[in-house]
Amino acid sequence: MKTILKLACEIREHVNDPGNNVFKEKYFNNKTSEWNLLCCSMDTFQDTALALRYYETINLHWKKVGKNILIFYGILQAIFLQQDAVKNLHKIFLNEKLEIHKMPNLNKIRNFRNKFTGHPLECKQDKTIYRSIIAPMTLSNHKNIILGSWDDTNKKAGYETIDFKEIYKEYKQETKSILKKIIETMKKNWP
Repeated sequence: MKTILKLACEIREHVNDPGNNVFKEKYFNNKTSEWNLLCCSMDTFQDTALALRYYETINLHWKKVGKNILIFYGILQAIFLQQDAVKNLHKIFLNEKLEIHKMPNLNKIRNFRNKFTGHPLECKQDKTIYRSIIAPMTLSNHKNIILGSWDDTNKKAGYETIDFKEIYKEYKQETKSILKKIIETMKKNWP
């Protein structure tokens, strides 16, 4: 997350560069809503990156189940918000919609969040309705998390073990490449 935070700061520094004090007037003149979206997206991205960087430094303990659940839900919500901020930055600087469902790692973690912590009571994915649970005692290392779900459409129960650390690592790699593309385009087209 340290690299991602640096990239977020690079975007902010370019927008707020004192040597480029006309950035707002030059590119967002009479576009208050878009300017506010840019500022909120930069703030949200940076805030979530700070939260996720903190997550990377803490030790979870199997006896602190409530704390682990709160942290895990918070991590997934921070990632969800971060993705929304990236989508907005991508739209603003590249003038094209970032389609998360076409990005394998962003989509994987987003679907995971939606299914297990965003809408665990009823999550619709690919015309299937899931009702899902997380085995709280498995949250202590975020490596082997046991998940259970009921496929309400096909009337099937299932369990799986996921390596959240690996999913998170893949998410960060894909996010870095998107931010690098945003920065490259921003510097080229928004000097």
